[in-house]
Parts: sequence; structure tokens; C-alpha cells
Amino acid sequence: MPASRSPEEVNCLRSVGNRVRLLRAVHSMSQAELAERVGLSRIYVGALERGTANPTLLTLRRIAEALDTTVARLTTDEA
Repeated sequence: MPASRSPEEVNCLRSVGNRVRLLRAVHSMSQAELAERVGLSRIYVGALERGTANPTLLTLRRIAEALDTTVARLTTDEA
């Protein structure tokens, strides 16, 4: 992870990754299956779940659709 990221940014990315991992598990989907549905590599999905990837809004939208949720639910605790 780049040293230029603030602790808040790091926490944000990890939170999104944790939500993706949880929802993927709820759907009994492997990282490879999610990656294929969304058009990403399994390596990227793993990095996203670890909080080391910074996905674009459009990537989050595709992931949310694949996991039958919303971008808001992936990115906030309250939604």
C-alpha cells in the first residue's frame, strides 16, 4: 500500500474489502467466480478484499451488481 495513504483511507479501503468478502461468502462465490462475473482478475479481487486495491466507482458498481447489493452498502456502514 502506498505510504501516501492516510490511516482513514486505509481503513476505508479495508472496510470495502471486508464487505466484498462477506457478501461474496454469503453468495457462496469464489474470488475467481466474482472476478469472472465482473470482468476482473482474481488477483485484483484478492487485493480489493485485502484493502490494497482502490477500485473505481464503475468497478464498485459492477461488483455491487454481481453481489446483488448497492454501491452504498459496499462503501458505508449505515447503508
